[in-house]
Amino acid sequence: LFVAILAIHAGTAGTSAAPPDEITLAIPGRTNTTPWVASAGSFVAVAWAASASGKGDVYVAISRDGARSFDAPVRVNALAGDARVSGEIAPRVSLRPVARALPEVAVTWNARDTGTAIRTARSQDGGRTFAAPVTLQAPGAAGDRGWQASAIDDAGTVHTIWLDHRGMAADKAAAHAGHKGDHDGVAMAQKSALYYGPARAGAERELFRGVCYCCKTA
Repeated sequence: LFVAILAIHAGTAGTSAAPPDEITLAIPGRTNTTPWVASAGSFVAVAWAASASGKGDVYVAISRDGARSFDAPVRVNALAGDARVSGEIAPRVSLRPVARALPEVAVTWNARDTGTAIRTARSQDGGRTFAAPVTLQAPGAAGDRGWQASAIDDAGTVHTIWLDHRGMAADKAAAHAGHKGDHDGVAMAQKSALYYGPARAGAERELFRGVCYCCKTA
């Protein structure tokens, strides 16, 4: 039995020595926030966001000895600075144990480029490298989306749910075209939907509408 304390400090990386029972994971010169932890036996993965100058990246650090030590962090997002992260839109990491091999690592995050996107990237070598990310929502989907949650099953399929506001965007566009004034907020809320998607481009589907449009999913 062992006890390990993992701490990701909301601030830039410092130089002071950490207590013996604390491990600090941080990218120097960045604001390091929103950690998410997954473990399988003694294999531990920590995902978090490191931001600077309004741009964010998602990193993962791996331990193979029950969090006694960690490898150097690895950036997950292929497009530098595209991560959109807040306290309610944290990157998620999940693990799939593999017999006689290191676990498969899957990381899902919210990205912002020309629009907002839900993306997943996977590692088959225990978090040392990540394949090109897969964008889960349909190409050109309007509106905002995020607040995602993700898990990987025994067959290796990554399952993700998220909140999607493309219906709200369509309604706002119609109201603007008709030069309407106030809109019905309750009716707008019914256009906030919960979406599901396996890690395959274009395989998303709407589950239902009328969900709170600012809460994390699980």
